[in-house]
Amino acid sequence: KALAALQGIGINHLDVQPLNVRVSDSGEISLIDLNVFEPQLNSGYKKMLANYTYQSPISPELAKAYIRKEMDPPHNHEKADVWSFGITMICASTVCNFREFYDFTYGNILTDKINERLTQMSQMGYSNYLVKCVGNMVNQNPDYRPTFKDLLNFLNPTALPLDNKITGFGVWGLGFGVWGLG
Repeated sequence: KALAALQGIGINHLDVQPLNVRVSDSGEISLIDLNVFEPQLNSGYKKMLANYTYQSPISPELAKAYIRKEMDPPHNHEKADVWSFGITMICASTVCNFREFYDFTYGNILTDKINERLTQMSQMGYSNYLVKCVGNMVNQNPDYRPTFKDLLNFLNPTALPLDNKITGFGVWGLGFGVWGLG
């Protein structure tokens, strides 16, 4: 809800990753922003440029820009955050490290690894509906990733189901199906 509300007023988190997710003793989930302590580095991407040992679950479009060392690459900030949130959900669901999905040396996304983890989520008993949603979040093409408003509607039982917009199972263009919002 918080990410959708922020996006609704034009603010993007820019550093969604497992490190910034906290779960309270009562099970309440919070997304914090550690950038408060480093305001000059306002995104995971810029932190990576400033410190080559730092890695963040950046979107495919930022992974390519990172290799070219672009300071401010043109990209859709919300869709990049949706990607990072999807990777974070995969990691939280399967207890893995996001680094297994990246070849940071060449700026490549290891889509086979992502597909393996999506399959694992399904095998672990997560609903196909949720797995499809997360799969769309990590679509290689940002134009086909849902917005945070779409995701909020997914969580709202009175809203139209996001399932009506989801096609396929897997990362866009790779194997299990064709991704896109229909």
